[in-house]
Amino acid sequence: MLVTGGPFIGHWDGDAFFASVEQAADRRLRGQPLAVGGGRRGVVASASYEARHFGIHSAMPIYRARQLCPQLLVVRGHYELYEQFSDYVFNLCLERTPLVEKASVDEGYMDLRGTGKSAAVLMRELDSEIQSALKITVSMGLASNRLVAQVAGKSCKPHGFVEVAMGGEAAFMAPLPLSRLPGLGPRTVERLQGVGLFKLGDLSRVGPNWLLPVLGRQTASVLAAARGEGDAEVRLERAPAQSFGEQHSFEDELASEAVGEQWVKHALDSQLRRLRQHRQQARGMVLALRYSDGEEVSGSVRLSEPSDLAEDFYPHAGPLLRRLWQRRVRLRRLRLSLGQLYPAVTNGDLFDTSRERIRRLAQVTDQLNAAFGTTILRRAVHL
Repeated sequence: MLVTGGPFIGHWDGDAFFASVEQAADRRLRGQPLAVGGGRRGVVASASYEARHFGIHSAMPIYRARQLCPQLLVVRGHYELYEQFSDYVFNLCLERTPLVEKASVDEGYMDLRGTGKSAAVLMRELDSEIQSALKITVSMGLASNRLVAQVAGKSCKPHGFVEVAMGGEAAFMAPLPLSRLPGLGPRTVERLQGVGLFKLGDLSRVGPNWLLPVLGRQTASVLAAARGEGDAEVRLERAPAQSFGEQHSFEDELASEAVGEQWVKHALDSQLRRLRQHRQQARGMVLALRYSDGEEVSGSVRLSEPSDLAEDFYPHAGPLLRRLWQRRVRLRRLRLSLGQLYPAVTNGDLFDTSRERIRRLAQVTDQLNAAFGTTILRRAVHL
């Protein structure tokens, strides 16, 4: 007998995912204040809940985290391991329903309609299996739409489960602080708090005319979200896309390695700019070559940790192209894509000042190109 009439969109979110995976893989780390990070970025990518008791959080400089907790254990990220754990969780989701959306490496949605079981039972079974098999925990939300399911899941961390009844979305959202609403940035929250609004229910209470001077064109969409109105569709192809890429077909077939490397770097600049716009970082780069006779070859490189800076990808561009271009045949097309995406973890107060200068230069370049066109400021390699 099919169960109908209840909430059916499930959302799961890993609890301190990177740190939890490290603790699951190495029992010596369990129960210890732990930060995943360091490396080139010099910031915390994930902090265990033991570390969070000391005020340590994601994007905090490592040196500051050590000041707050001298006994803090810091490990470099093992991103392939995180991806393996993530794949395992998503495979468990797919055993319950084919309607699964991967929002990020540690977060996903499921549409549990038509499964023949209560959605809440399926979610609790999934939670138990994840904890038993992987020795990590997740927090879960169940609601009639993606937005409320996500907010519910993130409201009960760590290792909680919140079910929002059909028709109870607005009542659930009303007492939550403004910062809980996805897409409502810190500056907008500050402006709203400055006029005496602190809870999501306050937005509905004052109405659109009162909010228009603060929110502008966002007013209607923010009000709808604050009332718990959202999309119930689970997207099998998630947005933002799981990779960013572009290709180019050469009118005069390409014979020069130098020109090919220049195009790869130009494509890298373009796609890294898109990554930064979406506040994403990539760990993998894939390059595909099509020869003039139609044969196609491809290869990839993986960074040790995700990045959105050309300085991390450029050194691999030429070697990857030369490794793939083994035949003495001209090229008809090149295709580049960046994948294995992670949410951006950056901070403006980095101890590594040289890398911070590189990041600020990228940000200024993005701003100028957005305002005046992508040719206003270019690297010398493209001239």
